[in-house]
Amino acid sequence: MGILSPADDIDPMSQMISLLRPQALQWRVVEAHNAWTIHFPAVNAVVFGQVLDGRVQVDRSDGLQFDLQPGDFVLMAAPPIWSACPPGGGPVTPFQAYIDDPKCLLSSDAVPTITRFLAGHFIFAAENADLLANLMLPVIHVHADKVVAGRLGVLLQLLGEEAVISRPGRALVLDRLLEITLVEVLRQRSDQGDAVRPGLLEGLADSQISVALKLIHNDAKYPWTASELARRSGMSRSAFAARFAETVGAPPIAYLANWRMSLAKAALAAATQPLSEVAELAGYQSVSAFSTAFSRAIGCSPTAYRSFPGLSESERGFPKGGRIGFKMLAGEGGQHPMTRPLSIDLRERVVGAIRAGESCRSVAKRFDVAVSSAVKWSQRQRMTGSVAPGKMGGHRKPILDPHRDFIIQRIEAVPHLTLHRLKDELALRGVKVSHDTIWTFMRRHGLRFKKKPFRP
Repeated sequence: MGILSPADDIDPMSQMISLLRPQALQWRVVEAHNAWTIHFPAVNAVVFGQVLDGRVQVDRSDGLQFDLQPGDFVLMAAPPIWSACPPGGGPVTPFQAYIDDPKCLLSSDAVPTITRFLAGHFIFAAENADLLANLMLPVIHVHADKVVAGRLGVLLQLLGEEAVISRPGRALVLDRLLEITLVEVLRQRSDQGDAVRPGLLEGLADSQISVALKLIHNDAKYPWTASELARRSGMSRSAFAARFAETVGAPPIAYLANWRMSLAKAALAAATQPLSEVAELAGYQSVSAFSTAFSRAIGCSPTAYRSFPGLSESERGFPKGGRIGFKMLAGEGGQHPMTRPLSIDLRERVVGAIRAGESCRSVAKRFDVAVSSAVKWSQRQRMTGSVAPGKMGGHRKPILDPHRDFIIQRIEAVPHLTLHRLKDELALRGVKVSHDTIWTFMRRHGLRFKKKPFRP
């Protein structure tokens, strides 16, 4: 999947998945006999599985448990340590031990109890992997008996049939089926409406907010304002801003900035467009203005970002997902987030070049860092023996932490409490904060409105 070109009507979900470029990196059919348990490590990927024969119980270290029946499909985003076993469990086998010896779970019994399931994980383009948090819940369990007559049911049936029969082209067909199933599962989840969680799909389900989202995705470089988006959506500016933040998880202009940077990161990683075109794609009229905004948001210049297309963002020296990824909101109090220090590897190479006799100005130009940074890193190495940065940031406590018990009490007491109402109730207690501050607090503490327990 490549970057979508501008069109008259772009589907935001398709465009976002296009930037993710999902691939089923690894998958295999696991067969186990009688009593067994496989212990899986935590992994920073989207794990998927489908039960082909038997029943499987999933037990996660975060306390979540659910049963998978034949044909059931599950997606787990960056799961913690977890295990899979038949009802009743059995001897524990680390997943790596199974990989080393797939026959270790087989029995010599004449008629063993057989469990088979397809298991693997998706990987996504590193530059925009954080977009996935805007599309899916941490766990999505699709019950085969509830979708058997629909499109997803047909896909799951094809997936199961292809997994158990060895035919020419099996690997290619399974890869494509898994990609289509991923999209269909996300689409199915958005139609169910049984989990309230801010994000793109929640916004697209709102008839008025979806208008603004489609405008943003259809023409990201247009100089949109909250007032114009509200007018085009048929709402007042204040009502539009509040509902957009509540359903999507970020204010409209912050979401626009996030999306522009996602497009820019994808274009820079592809390295097929000059910087001037990337700047225009991101809505900037000059390369200098774009470079300043990109550096502030991502933590390095566009040139430096393009120079390391094969590295993850943490390896480039800035936070995974960028400084204004979709998992983040605008900073409390309207302040810009602080840029994360550049990587130790980059600092050591800069200092090493200076110690080898090259001038600070020449080294700074070669590694695309500020001259002042090169000087300070060299000085710090001489004074402390290390180029590691000191502690960053202040020590101001989040303003809503002292009111955590009150907020939880109100969420539990009022089933349909809204962001707007909670803001007003806090104001009556003398705590005047923005919608963004409340959302930042709730996400940090894992809180949400209209809480519903996970029901597999």
